Amino acid sequence: MGNMEDNDKTSNIDSQLAGRVLKNRVLLYAIVFRLPLFVMTKRNCVINAYPSTYFDNLKWIKNEEEEDDEEEEQRAVENGVDKKEKEKEKEKQEKQEKEDDVNLYRELRLVKDIHFISPINSFCWSRKKVRYISGGFIVRFDFKMGKHPLKYNDGPPADGFAFVIHNDPRGTDTVSRLYYGGSGLGYSGITASIAVEFDDFKYNDDPNDNHIAIHTNGTDLNNSEQKYALTYASPSFKLCDFKYHQVEIIYEPIGQQLTVIVDHDEVINHNIDINDTIGIGEDDSAFVGFTSACGEFTQNVFIKNCSIYRY
Repeated sequence: MGNMEDNDKTSNIDSQLAGRVLKNRVLLYAIVFRLPLFVMTKRNCVINAYPSTYFDNLKWIKNEEEEDDEEEEQRAVENGVDKKEKEKEKEKQEKQEKEDDVNLYRELRLVKDIHFISPINSFCWSRKKVRYISGGFIVRFDFKMGKHPLKYNDGPPADGFAFVIHNDPRGTDTVSRLYYGGSGLGYSGITASIAVEFDDFKYNDDPNDNHIAIHTNGTDLNNSEQKYALTYASPSFKLCDFKYHQVEIIYEPIGQQLTVIVDHDEVINHNIDINDTIGIGEDDSAFVGFTSACGEFTQNVFIKNCSIYRY
């Protein structure tokens, strides 16, 4: 009788241990496969601008740091802050930034609303290729673009930005040339690429001044002209409302569906074989990032909280 009770106790203990082991394995599996493949931080990215003289207008922002230069400058004027004092404070801040952990910088101003001497293109690329592209992925990020209310009479906001996947042989040095102007959104001229564009300025054959589209030209030079658009749609809000919006871009590998969701609403769903389209290759990896541009008219473009996960 005692042996039977001992056996029952042992059996219960074994069951409990087996349950714990199984639970831990499931938890470990979930943790491993939900870890991001890429997180957009100052450490993990390379930023660039064309022409290079525009580079200083790109700015990494730490956590909830002040991001609105127009408001800051307006307060300085109202409070009578001396320009030299402001420059000294800026130098002090830049010195501190170098000492801080660069992983804290997860927000990027890709374009600043200033009138420049020429059209500009700006770029942010993953420092290394991101794996498992054709195997399916989920991209999440927030964006805000448009003009500060104090500057809205300077002209309409333009031109937009794009999330880009590419295998251009130039890697992190990939830039687009100025002959595409602001309408090229920075990705025109990049080979072996797919761009999900957020376009808030109608130019030539654009369908309107408020659309999201998928553009590719296979392994050749990509282009923002409408004939290179696989599909497009307009969201229910203005892209340039200068408010943050949440974006999910999902590539489901079995059905080869690329879906764009903004603020929890599906905007685009399109069938595409990313591997065959841009030639991902055996390593199943590519550079990812953001491009933007503006010409005669300008605006601010902010991107933050960007992460990429396996599907």
